Amino acid sequence: MEVVLYYCLRQVLKKRKIALNPEDYPNLETSKWNAVVEECYQSYCTGAACKEAKDCKCPKLYNTLIMLHDFSTVVEAKRAMKGGDVGRLMIV
Repeated sequence: MEVVLYYCLRQVLKKRKIALNPEDYPNLETSKWNAVVEECYQSYCTGAACKEAKDCKCPKLYNTLIMLHDFSTVVEAKRAMKGGDVGRLMIV
């Protein structure tokens, strides 16, 4: 599932017209990188993004976002159990 997040980040970078050449990776300032991550989160990881994808004709994006949400919940629960954080596990 990490690949899906990587794909989402690449889509945001492509939209911002940042070249993604494997031989010469771009150097981004921290503030620009944080803006890219925030845009990726807003576009693909929020409830609003999921609702917007649900209204589209093609269900692929909606299904992918649901799968991504389920995966992130499993990862969060695993990390909480591994760290022995019962409170965080109860929230998940």
